[in-house]
Amino acid sequence: MEGFADDHTRLLAALCGFLFLVSAIRHYAPRTVLPAESWLLLAGIGYGLAASRTPGLPSVRLDPAVVFGILLPVLAFSEGRHLPIALLVRAACPVMLLVLLGMPMAMVLIGLPAAWLFDLPYLHGLMFGAAVAATDTISVAHLLDRFKIPRRLRLLLDGESIFIDAITVVMFTALAGAVIGAGDFLPGDIAVETFRSMLLAVPVGLLLGWLIGRLVRHWGEQNRMSGLTMTLALPIAGFLLSERLLHASGIIAVVFAALAFSHSRRSAETGKRELYDDFWEYLGSLGASVLFFALGAAMALQVFSLDWTHGLIIVLLLLSRALLVYASGPLLRMQGCALPPGWRHGLMLGGLRGAIPAGLALMLPLDYLYRDELLVMVFAVVAFGILVHPLLMEFYLKRFPVQELPVPEGRESSDPGEAMSGLAPILGQRLKQSAWGLAAIAGFIAGVVFILLEMAMVWLFQGMSPWAPVRMIAAIGMGPEVLPPPASFAIDLTLVAAVVHFTLSLVYAWIIAPFIEEVGLIKALGAGLFFGLAIYLVNFYLFTAMFPWFEMARNWITIFAHLVFGAVLAVSYCLARQRSH
Repeated sequence: MEGFADDHTRLLAALCGFLFLVSAIRHYAPRTVLPAESWLLLAGIGYGLAASRTPGLPSVRLDPAVVFGILLPVLAFSEGRHLPIALLVRAACPVMLLVLLGMPMAMVLIGLPAAWLFDLPYLHGLMFGAAVAATDTISVAHLLDRFKIPRRLRLLLDGESIFIDAITVVMFTALAGAVIGAGDFLPGDIAVETFRSMLLAVPVGLLLGWLIGRLVRHWGEQNRMSGLTMTLALPIAGFLLSERLLHASGIIAVVFAALAFSHSRRSAETGKRELYDDFWEYLGSLGASVLFFALGAAMALQVFSLDWTHGLIIVLLLLSRALLVYASGPLLRMQGCALPPGWRHGLMLGGLRGAIPAGLALMLPLDYLYRDELLVMVFAVVAFGILVHPLLMEFYLKRFPVQELPVPEGRESSDPGEAMSGLAPILGQRLKQSAWGLAAIAGFIAGVVFILLEMAMVWLFQGMSPWAPVRMIAAIGMGPEVLPPPASFAIDLTLVAAVVHFTLSLVYAWIIAPFIEEVGLIKALGAGLFFGLAIYLVNFYLFTAMFPWFEMARNWITIFAHLVFGAVLAVSYCLARQRSH
């Protein structure tokens, strides 16, 4: 018992020492050129070296489950909470281009040459390339604030960082399952599974974030204990719901939950700094501090393994980033989103690597054969990103300030996202007029009618179990293993089916609502029927690559149920809008 008390005392003392260290670094770092994350990494290296020579000091080893299930969701929510949805939609073209091209380019241009340089199997090299694809603006946030970066350029940097971080976690997890888990590497299956995971996580995150945001707003607790506590539970619950129950991407669900929550938690933009922002800035900074310090401590003994070959990884990183930023110019011009040279240079320097690669490296199992090699490689990338990159960015911004884009004639300069607006004015106006709450109610009503109707018709006209449609929906999240007969009731399958079905129902309601604003019931009914038929065609012909069991449900019963769903959805929303007026 006494030995346990001594260990407990040393652990608490080490924790207090770490918190004091973080406080000191966060206080003094703004007075230096390097960000706080740089000093935390160096402090972690120093502590790791000291711990290896001092038996009394506790070693720093983060459980991969803690990194993946707590720290990464907290970081993802902290980054995603401050992005305005309206501006993000308008900048969707350049952001998505950077994200969709950045991931495969990093995997191929960094991962494969790195595998050759360090004599690794090429699949392990691809996993390394996926890990270091994630960018991070946290480490240079103080520089971006100090030099007054244009808001739209900051939006591009933040948007790219958030979404590529989420996709990076998905791809790294899929590759790690095939490489470390000794599974079969089937690129087509991995691509389909990754897309399915992302596709299902988006509506789950949007729905959960919107519901919690509306609840906090209804309570009036946006900046009080109850509301802040709810936000602390939101990323963890969203991650668990998506990752464990639905087998979808937990990080992507958290990112979209943050976007939806931040949009729905307040009735109007106040323009004032809120306790909610300070609270999550603190949690994000603390989570990043733990990750960088832990990475430095884990790398302390391997840091002397760095040699000139690791410098080649940095060269590969810079080449892939330059190719992404500068070669994408013609594609952006084709989309009407051309960026001036100064903005491209800012994107080039802002694409450093930080917390997410560090977290993914620390998730590697201790018995993984190439763990030490990949830790050293990730350390080289992250160390360059947070020790050298900020210096380069400050040097550039001091001498070449980045200017805001000119506002086109006839557009209000107060709209910071107008220059990259891809929305038609009438659609933008209808999006502002749409009632998300009423649309959610209409989606719930239509979802109930749909599932009850299909269960009854399958039983009456096909002689099948009424739970067969429920199992087919549950298989979206749990896989085709739940499909074989008997198609009986099961509480876990029903719960998963309910989450998937009503999440999609509410998202469909939010999609159609802007298009049936201020129309009569007859036009709304027609639009609903067309929308229901479109959903059927997409689900049962386009998505069969991911859900092949949908092919067995291509029949008149499913078509009729979808038509009824669309009609009930549109009519319910229009009636609710009429009553609200």
